[in-house]
Parts: sequence; C-alpha cells; structure tokens
Amino acid sequence: MNPYQRGQKALCGDYFKYTPSGAGQFKKAARWHTTPKAGDVVFFFSPAMGRIAHVGIVESVEGNKITTIEGNTSGTHGDRNGGECRRKTYNGYSVGGRNWVNGFARPVYGDDTCTVQELLDVARGEIGYEEKASPQGLEDKHANRGSKNYTKYGQWYNNGKALSEFWCAEFVSWCFYMACKNHATTQQEPRREGWQQLNDKWMFYVDNVPLWGGWRYINGRWYAFDNSGFMIKGWFKTDEGWYYLGEDGGMLAGQWIEDKGKWYYLTKTGLMATNAKVRKAKGEGFDYVGEDGAFDSFKSLLQRFPERTEIVE
Repeated sequence: MNPYQRGQKALCGDYFKYTPSGAGQFKKAARWHTTPKAGDVVFFFSPAMGRIAHVGIVESVEGNKITTIEGNTSGTHGDRNGGECRRKTYNGYSVGGRNWVNGFARPVYGDDTCTVQELLDVARGEIGYEEKASPQGLEDKHANRGSKNYTKYGQWYNNGKALSEFWCAEFVSWCFYMACKNHATTQQEPRREGWQQLNDKWMFYVDNVPLWGGWRYINGRWYAFDNSGFMIKGWFKTDEGWYYLGEDGGMLAGQWIEDKGKWYYLTKTGLMATNAKVRKAKGEGFDYVGEDGAFDSFKSLLQRFPERTEIVE
C-alpha cells in the first residue's frame, strides 16, 4: 500500500472531514470504546448541534484525565471552532450520551499503517498552528492569522484546493496520512541516530525519533529545536528573555555579538543583557546596553538610567 492507503486503513475506512462519518466508520469496524488509550481518536458531542461535532487525538491517559491534541479549538472547554491546534486536558470526564466526550475510536496501528508514537510526533509538531484569513501562508504556523477557516489541512484534504470550512477532522486525517507516510519512509531507510541534515536544516535523533520543542543539551552544548524538530539558529526567545544560537546551532554565552549593525552582550548563562553595564570587549572598564539589549554610549545611557550600577557578567 502507498502512504495514502495506509492512512485510510488506520482510520478504518477513509479520511473524513464530517465528524459523524468518521465516528460511524470506527463503530462499523467495532473499534469504538469508552475507555481511552494513547493514540485513540476522541470524538466530542455538541449539545447545541445535537450530534458529534468535534474530534481530536488522545496524547496521554492518566487515571480519569486525558490529554488531547485538537485542531480548530481554543483554551475554552467545549470549543469546536477556536481557530488553533492546541493541547488540552480533561479531568473527571464522563463518556457517552450528551457528554462532551462521546467516545474513543481505536485506529489500526501496525507495520502497514503507522505507530502510535509516529502519529503523536506528527500531531505534537502542529501545536500552535493558526487558521488563516485567506488561502495565503498556509504552511506557516502563524502567518496570515484569521478566522476564515483556511488551513493546510483543508488544502491537503481537498486535493490542493483551499476551502473555508471547519477543519478539526481534516487535521486528524492529515496527521494520520503524514504519520503513515513517515512510517513507510522509515521502513525503507536506515535507522537514524544523532545529527541528520534535511535539505538545509538539521535535526537530532535519539532512538530514531527527532528531538523537538525547546532546549536540548547535546555533547556539552545547548541547542534549541522547534516543534517540528528542526534546529534553531539566530535569536531564540524564552520566558526569561533572548538567547542567541550560532551558525552551528550552539548557544553563545559570555561575549558580544553583532546583528544588523548593532552590538549585544550575551551573559555567561547565554541570556542577552538588558538595562545593564557589562565588561568591555577589549580593555578596562564597562560598556552599557539599553532596554532592547543594544549597545548604547555611556553618556546617553547614563542620562536614561542614572541609578543603574549593576554589572552583568
């Protein structure tokens, strides 16, 4: 089977964008359950619509708590049209009837489809994707953000034609197709370990799975990876502030760097200094950086921050 057919088999029939149809094909295959497992497809019931009207993927199960990854949702409970791919958690839920959690469908995982881990890797990489205002920038997670229901998942589902339509089920269908495609490719390729180049980007594999989502300590240096597993270069923002990753991806620290004609100082932890005085690059004394982290002259910075005397290493 080709990857497209593998995805159809995993979903017990076919890809779907109408949630009741998707639930129906799992029920027909006797793969409908009230107790969840990671990798299940979870269907949600909308009392307002009087039917199943939303769908997601179960990422993990802990007692009576499930974590899901859903398309076209928000942080609000029971939101079936929120415009974003998000990770959500449900505690103490009930299943069936007119409850929000209606049931769990168990896909067909195996050598001729994909694995649970492969599906979850694909779905996790899509967290943060936002629907678009028009059929532009569909591949970019955040470009052209809007509320018109245009997505890359819908474009894929409709054979290249971008349509404005609800997309939670298209997201699930796309994830299965991509996971099955990745599985078919992996079967034909040698096991991946360590640094691997994909076109002009780099990934780091552990046990044939790429690292993703934030900082990773590798061979004595810190690197950062986006949610698709690609190594980040250049400026990287965290809750603490800005860091800079060199051309080889390694975090820089304890030095001055030049970017677009301005100079910035990276402390010994790698965090960019702001509103502080720092050691001169050469010679004795100190230089100053402003609120944006850029080098400023002693005179201008002293006028704006006369009380600042802290020295940042």
